[in-house]
Amino acid sequence: MSHGWRRTLTDNWALPTIDLARCTGCGACVTYCPTRAVEMSHGRPRIVRIADCTYCGECEQACPEGAIGLGYKIVLPAPKKRGRRSPRKLT
Repeated sequence: MSHGWRRTLTDNWALPTIDLARCTGCGACVTYCPTRAVEMSHGRPRIVRIADCTYCGECEQACPEGAIGLGYKIVLPAPKKRGRRSPRKLT
């Protein structure tokens, strides 16, 4: 999967963080990672392919213990509400 950009090792601020104290090693984050950036190592998940992490949030959603989280959330503004216009009268 190519996104037209590649992350470097200095861009770790954007990677999901894993709380190993909460992690049970179930592997759900590995199963749901669409780019296979997360792998199990010694019974714990690790982000092994940093450049492949697209920050999609699938790992965070999959974790039943809430042990993996994204450093920030991308929030888009709500669309502006448009008022109702009265229909034009044709004469």
